[in-house]
Amino acid sequence: MGASMRCDSYSELKLLGDLYSVGEALPSYVFVEDVSEFSNECMGHCTSDDDDDDEYQEHIITVEIKRKLRLLQAAKVAYSKALEMVRSENAIDEEKNLTAAAATDLGCVLLAQARIISLALADGSGGETSSISGLKDQHGHLLNIIEESINSFMFAIENNPVDSSAWCGLGCAIVAIDPLKAQHSFARALQLDKIGIAEAWTNMGVMFTHYDFRSIASEVLDSLTQVEDTPLMWICRGLLFESAALKCSDLLEASLLKAADAYRAALQLFQHPSALL
Repeated sequence: MGASMRCDSYSELKLLGDLYSVGEALPSYVFVEDVSEFSNECMGHCTSDDDDDDEYQEHIITVEIKRKLRLLQAAKVAYSKALEMVRSENAIDEEKNLTAAAATDLGCVLLAQARIISLALADGSGGETSSISGLKDQHGHLLNIIEESINSFMFAIENNPVDSSAWCGLGCAIVAIDPLKAQHSFARALQLDKIGIAEAWTNMGVMFTHYDFRSIASEVLDSLTQVEDTPLMWICRGLLFESAALKCSDLLEASLLKAADAYRAALQLFQHPSALL
C-alpha cells in the first residue's frame, strides 16, 4: 500500500499522511479480518491441534504488523513530500510553521514505526515466534528509524521553537538514549502548553515510573489527572502499585488489587471488552 493518489498541495499531502497514520491506532481485528486466507497454508504445516492454534496466531500477528507498517510507510511518504514542498533556507515565518508541522508529523510516524518493530522484537510480545523471526535482523534498522525521528523533531524545533508537540515528540524519541534531555524536552513542552498537551505529562510519568522514581511519578500523574484522563496514566498508576507490592510484602495483596483496578480503568477508557465487570 502506498500514497498512489495524486496530491498537488501541501494540505492534501498532510491530510493523506494523517489518514494513513491513523492505521497504527486501529484495533487488531481491522487487520486480520481476511486472515482466513492464510489458514489453509498454515494448517498444512501443523502437526497437532496446539500447533494449529500457535501457527494461526503467528499469522495473525504477522499480518497485523506488516499491514500497520505499510500504512505508516505510506504516511511517511506523504509527510516527506509535504515537507519538501515547503522547506526553504529563506522561508518566511508562515512557511517555517508549515515546515515544522510536517516535520513533527514525520517524526511521529517514524516513532510509531520504531515502536511497532520494537514490540515485535521484544520478549513476550511475539518476538520469539517463527513468523516474526524475519524482523530480528532489523535492530540496526530500528536504531536508524529512531535517529531519523529525532532529526525530524529537531528540524521542526529549529523552524518553530515554540511548537510544544515537537518538543514532546523529541522527548519520546530520545528518552531511551538520553533521559535527561527527554525530561528537558517534556518540561519545555509543558512550559509552552501547560493545559493542551497531556502527552507531555503522560510521557514524563512513564519515564519516572520506568526509572522507579515513584514519588515524582505519582506527582506527575496527579498533575495529568487535572488535565485529562488517559489510559496510559492509569497504566502508570498500575505499574507504581506493582512496584510498591514488590517493595513491601505487607502491602502485596492491597497493592496488587489497586494495580488491577488501575489497569481495568485503562481498559475502560479504551472501551475494551476485558474491562467489563
